[in-house]
Amino acid sequence: MKTKSCICFGLNPAYQCTLKFNHFKFGEVNRAEEAIQFVGGKGQNYTVACEQLNKADKITLVQFTGGSTGEYIKNFFDSQNIQHISIETKGKTRTCTTLLDKNTGVMTELIEPSAEITNEEKETFEKAVLDMFNDPQNNIELISICGSLPKGLNSSTYEFIVKNSPKNSFVFIDVAKSIECMKTGKVDAIKINFEEAYGLCPNGSIKDEKNIHEIGKTLMSLYPVKVVAITDGPNNAYMFARQERNTSIPYKTYQYTIPNILNYLEEENLDNNNNDNNNDNDNNNLRINPLGAGDTCSGVFTMKYIELKDFVQAYRYGLAAASASCLFTNNIAHYQLDKMESIYNAIKNTENKNSRDIFDDIFDNIFDGIDYDVD
Repeated sequence: MKTKSCICFGLNPAYQCTLKFNHFKFGEVNRAEEAIQFVGGKGQNYTVACEQLNKADKITLVQFTGGSTGEYIKNFFDSQNIQHISIETKGKTRTCTTLLDKNTGVMTELIEPSAEITNEEKETFEKAVLDMFNDPQNNIELISICGSLPKGLNSSTYEFIVKNSPKNSFVFIDVAKSIECMKTGKVDAIKINFEEAYGLCPNGSIKDEKNIHEIGKTLMSLYPVKVVAITDGPNNAYMFARQERNTSIPYKTYQYTIPNILNYLEEENLDNNNNDNNNDNDNNNLRINPLGAGDTCSGVFTMKYIELKDFVQAYRYGLAAASASCLFTNNIAHYQLDKMESIYNAIKNTENKNSRDIFDDIFDNIFDGIDYDVD
């Protein structure tokens, strides 16, 4: 089966609907002022972000779709000239509904359960995977696995993908559960948010749940990956990169300081907001849209890595694109390339040499309880 050079497995897509209300009241009849429909799901957002980077000709999306909502999703990717391999399901693709209260800026997510994948549908999917991976015409550089699994599938599905992946392909995951595939030694990088990273650490292994350095160290010791990238919304992001040729420093830590994205709003939007006397709170949450920002980061990060072969700069681009995507309030994973470049130039990244790691084994038993972290 002929595919592009980059394959994204987004196995749990969604039909996304956002309803905007002047003031949402629980327990009452609420009439929306505006309804916006688009495609949802981590892998789908990832793919859209790649298309926005002008990489639509390099990516194939693999997904399960069913019913009218599944048709909507397939038609969308057809309209964007993005290749997709959609495994048909008897059940309907789930719907995710976002309720936005414009008065407070509070968003409420309503997510339907996904339709259960049957054994027959699973077998069809696995055959398609093997056909893709074993086709001699395909030169697969990147395999990305994004998001949760629909009902009927478990961690063995991700293990199946990873274990059968072509030898020289770069394997990336943006997954917070069912990550047994990371123990195979064939996953190169993982990108998750701060809460997810802490959740992947064994219970009791982290004394301070806010200590990002301890979290990164734990994940690097647990899983044989090259990179662990951790985001935290508008706060500092981190990347832990293994140093295979230097045993005295097993990995390096990179910290990324992200600028205030409100500084990148268009002037007309700022003027309209400042002149809006109907909302004394002047709620900044209505001016930005963080939905899909993490998925945008993943898409641009991996595509830029394939292009540059530089983890540090590729992740910086991913973070810049994620920030730029927050400026689009009516779309997910959309961003302007010039805004991405401006934010990329404003992001500050610094390297931490992980001095403590060199001496941990020597001194931990002698000076137990003393903190040797070096910033």
